[in-house]
Amino acid sequence: KLQFLYFIVNLLLCQACLRSILCKAIPRIMHPHFPNLRADRPLVFVYGTLKKGFYNHENVMKKRAECYEYIGDATTSEKYPLLLDVYAVPYLVRKSGMGHCISGELYQVTDEGLQALDELEGVPGRYCRELISVTPKGSTETLSAHLYQIKNVPNLEARQLYSEYTLELHKAYKSKTERDESLRKDWGGYE
Repeated sequence: KLQFLYFIVNLLLCQACLRSILCKAIPRIMHPHFPNLRADRPLVFVYGTLKKGFYNHENVMKKRAECYEYIGDATTSEKYPLLLDVYAVPYLVRKSGMGHCISGELYQVTDEGLQALDELEGVPGRYCRELISVTPKGSTETLSAHLYQIKNVPNLEARQLYSEYTLELHKAYKSKTERDESLRKDWGGYE
């Protein structure tokens, strides 16, 4: 009986070691449109100032380029309200089913990169980060990706909603140092 128990313990240890070796040796997910997806890195969908050519992409993501890998353009599978405040800061509100399917970019990030984005967005607190379904451009399949959303905005029904935060809209963007804090509202934006 003792030899059998020894055999089982060794077998389990070998399986755990094999699984660990395989996970490190084969970290890629087989996906027809994105063959370079890694199983050990989460996806993040960005819709605003973190997109290529926008303020926070240049000042956050480019400074830690090793943490962020652009996968491609994508759209949210569900509708969400996307609005701008007086400083052209985009806010995607945590209220699926209202607004538009939102166009943005999909990134694969390291744990360090995800932590940096959490700090930038004020998670937990002002924003929340949740997994949603996104549809990559040119695909009918969906992927799960993290999305940063503001929790609530008053009078949402009366606000102008967008399907995409464009470079044209971004021209009016003001960085945190350029904003008048007296205009900041309880929900987090400026009015």
